[in-house]
Amino acid sequence: MPPKLDECKAFILRELIEAGGVMPMHMLDAAARAQDYSFAAIKWAKRTLKDEGRIRHLQRKINGADVWHTRLLPPTTDTKK
Repeated sequence: MPPKLDECKAFILRELIEAGGVMPMHMLDAAARAQDYSFAAIKWAKRTLKDEGRIRHLQRKINGADVWHTRLLPPTTDTKK
């Protein structure tokens, strides 16, 4: 995986932890863009984290408007050995 993508994934995880585990997607994207991550890097980092089961996207109503959020998922433990 390219280093910039790994850095972006780590940034997203840190932001979510600092936000208490859930954050509006537009705010997360803006924070990442402010750190000079490209739109493509942010998109692929979020997709990779989602595929790894580390984040999930959900839609919430806020003041009557639908707002997409990103939620940090708890770590899973593999009990199959």
